[in-house]
Order: sequence, then structure tokens, then C-alpha cells
Amino acid sequence: MTAELITLNIQKRQQWRVRLRKHHASSPGVWLTFHKGHKGVESLPYEDSVREALCFGWVDSLIKRLDDDRYARKFTPRQPASKWSETNRKRWMELNEAGLLSPKFQP
Repeated sequence: MTAELITLNIQKRQQWRVRLRKHHASSPGVWLTFHKGHKGVESLPYEDSVREALCFGWVDSLIKRLDDDRYARKFTPRQPASKWSETNRKRWMELNEAGLLSPKFQP
């Protein structure tokens, strides 16, 4: 049986990084909420969320609508045999060069 993923509302990149640092190895994944831009509610920028996830071996995948103002993206640990998108490959290289990858995920 697949574990139910929790839904998180995180506004700051550092909060997401701390969460990943603590739980990346033990969590099956999360749904991370985002507010639609027209509402003017602070939300973690998508690019920041993906970059931090990559630092800990996680990737984003599905999107689901929560209500008229919010949606959630599914973030899970990357499977070893999964293919890298060209965009994520580029991001990962930039993160590596900047020294931001978690030690376990450095080359």
C-alpha cells in the first residue's frame, strides 16, 4: 500500500531546505502548495522549490488543484533508474557548481 503524502504550505526557500534536510531520506514525498499569482499571497517560487528538491535527490511531478486560489505539486525522491529532464540536468549542474547539493547527492 502506498503511503499517503502530506500537504505542506511553505512560503520560504530556507523553510523548504530545512524540511528536506530533515526528511528527504525518510519521507515518501509531499504535496507542496502554491498560491496562484493573481491572489497576491506569498508562495514559494516554483524554481526555488525545484532547485532545493534537486539538492536532496527529489523531483517534482504531478500537479493537483486544491481550490480556486491554490494548487499543489507532488515532490518525491527521484528513482535511481528515472531519466533526467534536460532542464533538471542543467539545474543540478548549476547547484553542484554552487556547492548547494547535499553531500549524499554530490558527484
